[in-house]
Formats: sequence, C-alpha cells, structure tokens
Amino acid sequence: MSLWQKLKNFFTFGKSSAKKKHSGEKSRCGDIGHAVVMFLLIFVALVMVSETTLAVLNLFFWDNKNAGAFVIPIAIMPSLAVLLTIIIIYVNSENNKMTVKFAEAFDKVSHGEFGYHLEVPKSGQFKTLFENFNKMSMELKSIQTLKDEFIHDFSHEFKTPIASINGFANLLLDGGLTEEERTQYLKIIAHESARLAALSENTLMLSRLENQQFIGEVKVYRLDLQIKECVILLERQWAEKSIAIDSELPRTEFSGNASLMQQVWLNILSNAIKFTPSGGEISVRITHSEDITEVRISDTGIGMSAEVASHIFDKYYQGDTSHSTAGNGLGLAIVKRIVTLSGGTVEVESTEGEGSTFIVRFPV
Repeated sequence: MSLWQKLKNFFTFGKSSAKKKHSGEKSRCGDIGHAVVMFLLIFVALVMVSETTLAVLNLFFWDNKNAGAFVIPIAIMPSLAVLLTIIIIYVNSENNKMTVKFAEAFDKVSHGEFGYHLEVPKSGQFKTLFENFNKMSMELKSIQTLKDEFIHDFSHEFKTPIASINGFANLLLDGGLTEEERTQYLKIIAHESARLAALSENTLMLSRLENQQFIGEVKVYRLDLQIKECVILLERQWAEKSIAIDSELPRTEFSGNASLMQQVWLNILSNAIKFTPSGGEISVRITHSEDITEVRISDTGIGMSAEVASHIFDKYYQGDTSHSTAGNGLGLAIVKRIVTLSGGTVEVESTEGEGSTFIVRFPV
C-alpha cells in the first residue's frame, strides 16, 4: 500500500471515528493511537521527501555541501511533524464539530423546529453553508407563520356566513312562516352565499398574490381607458345611490399587468361606493410629473379615524363594523399587494364624516 493510500485510509477512518466519538462509540485510547500513527506517517513522508530531494540535487546540480542547504535538516523533522500533526488534527476536529452542528440543526428543522439559527463562523468553508441554512430556516418559519395565519383567518371569516345560512335554513325547515318571512330569509341565504363565494375567491387570490414575487404578464396599455371602463362596470351600484362621478383622466400610457390592475380600480371604486351615502360624489383623477403617475380616487363618504386608516390594508380588517356584512376585509389587502408587486405605493387620507382619498403612485 502506498503512502498516499495510507494517509487517505487514515483520514477516512479519522472522520468515521469522529462520528463514533460523538455517539459514544470511540475510546480515548483510539484518539491517541490515531495521533501517533498520523505523526509517524508525516515524519516518514518528510524524511522520504527530504532524502529524495537531496538525491536529485546531488545527481543533477550541486555537490553534497551545497545541496544540503536546500533540504530540511533531519534534526527539525520531528518538531515539524508534530506541528503538522497538530494542525491536521485540529482542522479535522473543527470540521467534524461543524458537521455535527449542521447535522443537529438540520434534524431540528426536519422535525418542524423552523427558525432554528446556527452561529455562523467568521470564515472558512462552513460560513456560506451556515448562512444559507439560516436563510432557509427563516424562510420556512415565515411560510409556516403565513400558513397558520391563513388557516386561522380563513376559518374565522367563514364562520359568520355559514352560521347565518345554517340558522335561516333551519327556520325555513321548521315551517309556520309567512310568505314574506320566507322570501326575506331566502334573500338573506342568497346574500350570505354570495358573500361566502366572494370571500373564498378573494382569499385564494390574495394567497396566490402573497406567494408571487413578480407581477406576471406586463404590457403597455391606456390606463385612463381602463379606469373609465371600471367606472362603467360599476354604474349600477353608484347609479342606485345617485352618486355623482367627477373624473379627470388625461391620456396615460401605462406598463403593467392589465388584468390585476383592473382589480385594483374595481376594489377601490367599490369601496368608495359602499361608504358614500346617497347623493354623494366620487372623483377620479390622474396626474403626471416627471417621474410619477398618480391616481386619486376620492369620496364624500363616512371617512375613517387615523386608527382605522393605519390598518385599512390589513387582511380581513373591517374598521366599520356596521358595514361588516357588506364586505370581507380582503379587497384593499389585494389592492396593496398588487400595487406593491407592480412597483408602486398606495396610501389613504381620510377625515371622519368628510370622506377618504386613496392615492396610488407608480414610477414612470
């Protein structure tokens, strides 16, 4: 067996022994024995290299006196062998410790302990590995948190319409109702069923958007025409309440996902119509500057407090509980997510009793 094969076999055995030591299967005497073997192998290797070098120099270049000056003196070889042995044992030991730490951390994460953090070494081959592991662990924790929140919010929001449908359905089954009562209860069931369907659709849409990092298909289109179309699509709602629409929509070329952006304008306009009393007014404006396109949708509705405004884009948040049956608290959360994915910003300015203005800005 060659010297290289012996060294290779030793290091393989050394790594295996390190694992056994961690599990309690390796003895202290074995560690000392391996260190001695390593020392002898390194010492022999140094002697062989030195003698071979000396022989080559003597043969081709110099006489014995000059050649000796370029070869490691035999007297310092034991010390050098000890030093190299210590270095190799230390490096091998540190690598084994790092490997064990990584294996333990990976085991914890695989058993659901998301967010487990490894102390990252300042340098070395494990630095990048530990950093990437920590990123992965935190990402898994974030996904688990979103999953838990989704299940909690979804189940909570579905309880109300389901309970309402169940309650009125039981009243209908009991009988003894007038035709007027039956009609009223059926309308409530139909309304709650529609709200349940909208809640399901919006929840799935928001969940999909939250897992997106890109807006998807982007094209250049007329933003002013899109907003006009949205106003027309909602004509029945604002006409029923005799709400006046005041618009100023100059020609605007816009680059974005047309389908998702339509959802933005429909949601904001629907929200304005919902909270604007009969005979009120909604204004829609597009303005331009050198680097910003701004859309303002204002209403003369009930407005909101600063506290409500600070949470208005949160999932399932409904600031005005008196209107809780009219929505599901997801429309503006969807708006926020789509605008963010599109590289823009959205904010609200509002005064209680006077109305609200939603401001959407996009860089040009």
